[in-house]
Amino acid sequence: RHARQNPDAPMLVGMVRHMSYAESAARIGAFAAYLRGECGVREGTTVIVSALNCMEMPLVIVAATAAGARMVLFSPEMTLTLFRQHMAAASPAAVILTSQEQCLAAREVAPDAHIFSIGCDVEPFDRVERIMDGRAAGFAGAEWESAPDAQIAVLSSGTTGKPKTI
Repeated sequence: RHARQNPDAPMLVGMVRHMSYAESAARIGAFAAYLRGECGVREGTTVIVSALNCMEMPLVIVAATAAGARMVLFSPEMTLTLFRQHMAAASPAAVILTSQEQCLAAREVAPDAHIFSIGCDVEPFDRVERIMDGRAAGFAGAEWESAPDAQIAVLSSGTTGKPKTI
């Protein structure tokens, strides 16, 4: 409601850049459509995000849930051994990461997953911001709704060293 009434009001405020509700909504719609159309994300499929804080991170999380995904958040500081175990347990359709090491490990463990970098360039993976930039104009003013049964899971090894969902 607030976004419709105040589309130019700032939704995200960063040190260098601000993003309005209208721009945020267009970028969310663009990435949600990309996840559904290009990555096959549907209700119940898994999307993993392991990213440092950046302006697009909350947009990615909302876009994935809007696409119907089950969100799984990983710590970007997770060891590669635990990362590989969690990746194997999650069977993701898409993975969004900031670390080159995690991107390469994701490709190794989940070769069919669509892998994206966010907040940095990790070759040869697509960068989330480029997808949003290139497609957002087509979603300007568009309305979207989140999936009715959106799920977000956090994976942890806790004290056991074995992946579990909390």
